[in-house]
Amino acid sequence: MYKQVSLNYYKTASLWKFAPRNVVKFLQNNNSTFNNHKLAITPQNYRKHRRLNTFFRIVSTSKDRKGVEFISTLEGKHYPVYLLHWHPAKSQFEWRRYLDINHSLADVVAGQYFANFLVQKARHSTHRFSSEEEERASLIYNYKPTDVQDYLPFVQAYFF
Repeated sequence: MYKQVSLNYYKTASLWKFAPRNVVKFLQNNNSTFNNHKLAITPQNYRKHRRLNTFFRIVSTSKDRKGVEFISTLEGKHYPVYLLHWHPAKSQFEWRRYLDINHSLADVVAGQYFANFLVQKARHSTHRFSSEEEERASLIYNYKPTDVQDYLPFVQAYFF
């Protein structure tokens, strides 16, 4: 678990602009986000890459188990592009003890905020299937989830 230690831009970033105050405060003050990554970019390395920091703004940083600060959330400055280097859905859907995931109501509410935000952004898209048949053929319901918990740090995966 990692704390979203810095949410300096939450008042101007669209990702945080409408977040309930209790969600922002919770993420600022609790080790609640699940980060299961080996590689991350530090704010210092981010600043060295002009193309990267021209396109994105840092929305939040976290610290890993060794105390190294890394960028946990980026947002496109002019486009609705979001990068989350953490897993907001884990508190709701992953129940594996060894992963050390918090499942408190506050963790679930925070994760649900991000799900709602991203779904709302997706609703702005004008992309549509050309027919109901094409849409039906693309649905996830056409595939069966595979239990992968003995091999991967996930409970289920879809293979296409």
